[in-house]
Amino acid sequence: FFKQKSAYEIRPRDWSSDVCSSDLLTFLVNGKYTVDLEEHNHFGRCDCPDWRTRKWPMIRDGQEPSEKTQCKHIRFAERYLLNKIYSQLK
Repeated sequence: FFKQKSAYEIRPRDWSSDVCSSDLLTFLVNGKYTVDLEEHNHFGRCDCPDWRTRKWPMIRDGQEPSEKTQCKHIRFAERYLLNKIYSQLK
């Protein structure tokens, strides 16, 4: 479905026993960066330096969230999620 161009490691964030639906769209990328795909009208939020310094100011200053406000970790998490859904449909 999607070709992976990089060797990112991704996994769902550690869930507690009371999983809520927003936890299902939160991932840990490379063991460092938390990506929440539900934030900002489903265009996502990441805690990587690129998103905090370059992408968040765009949203804060009034630009609508869009693909331009996404970092590579958000895009990777989206591809991961789509691949998981696609594999479940097979």
